[in-house]
Amino acid sequence: MPPPAPLPPWLWLIIFDYLPDDVLSALIDLNRVFFEYGMKARYAELKVTPDRKTSVPLRTIVRLRHPGVSHTVLRLKVVDSVSDERTMRPDTKLDLRAYSRFTQGRIPHVLLWQASKLGLAKNYRDRKMAALYHQAAQEATEALASLPALVSLDVDVSPSLKPSTLRLVTRLLSSGSVVSGIQTFRIRTSYQVLEALSIEFPTSFPSFDSVTTLHLVIHHVNLDQASYPPPTYFSNAFPKLQDLTLECQSSKGLSSMALAQDHAQFTAFIEAFVDIDPVPPLERLHVRAPLPPPVDAAGISDVLRKLNQLVAKHHDTLRDLDLGSWGGRPYSYVDEASKAMEQWYRHEDSLFRLKFSNLVCLGINLPPDVADHGSVTFGLMLNFLRANVRGGTALRELKIHPRSESDVPMLLSGEPCEVRTAMSYDDVKAVLEVFDPGDGNGVQTGQGGCQLKVLGLPVDILTVPLLDIIESKYPSIEEVSIHWKCLGALDEDEDEVEDENAFLAELSKRRFTRWTKFLYSFPRSWGNYYDWPIFVDSVRNSQRLGEPLSILGTAQAEWLVEQIFRD
Repeated sequence: MPPPAPLPPWLWLIIFDYLPDDVLSALIDLNRVFFEYGMKARYAELKVTPDRKTSVPLRTIVRLRHPGVSHTVLRLKVVDSVSDERTMRPDTKLDLRAYSRFTQGRIPHVLLWQASKLGLAKNYRDRKMAALYHQAAQEATEALASLPALVSLDVDVSPSLKPSTLRLVTRLLSSGSVVSGIQTFRIRTSYQVLEALSIEFPTSFPSFDSVTTLHLVIHHVNLDQASYPPPTYFSNAFPKLQDLTLECQSSKGLSSMALAQDHAQFTAFIEAFVDIDPVPPLERLHVRAPLPPPVDAAGISDVLRKLNQLVAKHHDTLRDLDLGSWGGRPYSYVDEASKAMEQWYRHEDSLFRLKFSNLVCLGINLPPDVADHGSVTFGLMLNFLRANVRGGTALRELKIHPRSESDVPMLLSGEPCEVRTAMSYDDVKAVLEVFDPGDGNGVQTGQGGCQLKVLGLPVDILTVPLLDIIESKYPSIEEVSIHWKCLGALDEDEDEVEDENAFLAELSKRRFTRWTKFLYSFPRSWGNYYDWPIFVDSVRNSQRLGEPLSILGTAQAEWLVEQIFRD
């Protein structure tokens, strides 16, 4: 006679609420029954946090020692509780009821959340249970450090690093199977955390000989940084990089001194990757940080100089370059930012003077020009695009990132000003003409050699004629991503006017059939979502559309998409 089937997970949630204190010793057996039931799942990805409340879910990880389970885990993400609260939404928390769905076949991922109802320590704060949890955490740490098929490690820890988190991260980084096997390493941290790791590894950082993708995000901590390890301690550990992302996140409201401190530290990190020997063949480089203030004379700041050197060193092999948020500096003056950007474009060693031979994907920020003060840096950006596109670079993807309306709100004199945060109709045409100069009379022929597949633009007023130009004059473009501020139309003089009703009326007569993907982002102030099915229908009817229309924005948009695409 076969043994009786274990109780389903949702039923344990009810039972645990009625267990008296004198059955605590039996919880070990109960946990074993429950988690053996759950081990029918095959985890491709685990997200864990070494918080005391997750020790019972960590017992699940102990079962990963079973070859049938451990060999399926390819990606591991370690977070702490502070980081979880910052990046996770409440509706993604995993409770015991949700766990039951993970017992069927192979699943894409499983979240082990410290506030989960699986965290039995909330109800049973007892010495015996605490000892059990401690033992389970130790066993789980060893199980995680022994995953044989791991290819990706993601560490997301806050500046206030907990001892339990440090122990887990240190054990993972000292594991030969983890260090030698992973190909992707992402770490979101601070200089303070890197200092703690340097104490754990005093001579050198573990060498990741197989890592080809590194994503390093450092957020500001306003502390004395005199004792922090040199950046070369970290950069020399990755000799075979092909994909590098460096990101510096400065907190809002920092003083000028704190911002200067951030730039100085970030400059050192960029320099460390410039000086790697031997030079890894970088194919993808993404760098994001606030733009530093301008300098006197014709020079540029140290951080931009080092970035120029890093790009120049790899410009023959780079296929994907994204300069992220280098278009502006939070809480600075717009004329400062504009001057700094102009200095960067015009500098004799600027990366914007380079010609890339293999560049396929390019992402740059919209220059911080001031309305009615000319478009100096926008013109320099066009020159950079022309020099590369007509110089033989076959760009397949161009994304011009939008600027925040509150990024640079006033002039150095204290006067408010209107800042270019998006592109006009004429601006968009000027960018597109770079890829197809036309027949000499300003008319695009579609025969200009444009090979662009993906286009991302921020626009001031979105009009149907603008969408028409993208679809009809540039047939190679298949994916479109547009950020817009308001809807409108063109008047008799082809000037843009804000008119949402005219836009929707004109759009209802059109069908866009070339695009396979359309991402549409709108401002949070927009609320007339009841008319929006008109636009969705105009794109959804395309026979080539490879996936549902994605609307990025407010909760209203999510609700709308759910309503439109419901069965």
